[in-house]
Amino acid sequence: ALGEAHLRGRSAVELAAGCGLVGLVAASLGAEVTLTDLPYMTQHLEGNARLNVAKAPAVTACDLCFGSDVRDRFTRGAFDFILLSDATYSWELTQQLIATLLQLASDETIVLLACPSRIPQVQAKFKGELLSYFEVEPVQVSAEAYDRWVGAAQLSKLNSLSGLETCEILKATLLPSI
Repeated sequence: ALGEAHLRGRSAVELAAGCGLVGLVAASLGAEVTLTDLPYMTQHLEGNARLNVAKAPAVTACDLCFGSDVRDRFTRGAFDFILLSDATYSWELTQQLIATLLQLASDETIVLLACPSRIPQVQAKFKGELLSYFEVEPVQVSAEAYDRWVGAAQLSKLNSLSGLETCEILKATLLPSI
């Protein structure tokens, strides 16, 4: 399991952060985190960092649009971890996401993706394209943790909207030839 021992003192970026939940959890476990999303989300992400992380200075927020050239702002391999959750729901968006991942990831970067199966065909195409550039393996989650996650989603009635009951968690690392 990924925890404090893995994250303390490491750097992480959350792409398409939304409210920043995944990145804020990583920050609470000791990572220095950059939360990214569309430009209009930056203030929202900064506010959530201030409200939810005791060490908010370890969290920054900035805009990042998939498919844009980010090499002037981030060097390849600048982050130990790239975190994504629920960002594979549109084929056009996932193609741009892969272009962004290729600009950010080095051979030492670990990409962690939570992929709810809202549109199975899109997820299958995304995973197939991802395999062209990354070694991809499922992350094993304990039955107890999975049951808690699904139970919480069912209680909030989110699973019927977002497909959380079939969420695949993947770990990806850049192929050596890339």
